[in-house]
Amino acid sequence: MTNIQKEISQRLGPIKRALNEKYNIKIFDKPRFKDYVTARQFFLGYVTENYNYSFYQLSIYMDLNPSTLINTHKRFLEFMIYDKAYQEDFTNVSHELDNVKGFVTSKQKYNIKKRIMDQDLFKADEDQVNYDFNLLYKNPLIQK
Repeated sequence: MTNIQKEISQRLGPIKRALNEKYNIKIFDKPRFKDYVTARQFFLGYVTENYNYSFYQLSIYMDLNPSTLINTHKRFLEFMIYDKAYQEDFTNVSHELDNVKGFVTSKQKYNIKKRIMDQDLFKADEDQVNYDFNLLYKNPLIQK
């Protein structure tokens, strides 16, 4: 697995799992039932709106042909223009996926900040550690 595939898997894995749970299917399976097709269209529509991956990169991740993804995205855009119920469903799913994406992003930011702080505190003297502790845990402006 290449670095870009690992990155795509890490960033899009939670979104894929959320859609799998919502529709109670595996969205990357190949059946052409309506739920599968709709879930793949929503996944592709959400990813193309929020991430900067090519159809080729996504095709490797999804194990589908790039031309299939282009056609799926084209159908997604057509449904978004002409079908109001489809548009409302996508909006609802998009909000749910935003929460998943926000949770993953905040968790990653927290881990990065924690690593930087741990490195800095390891090198810091006692006064710096006390200052940081007071700033983080005894600051009345920070609400829990």
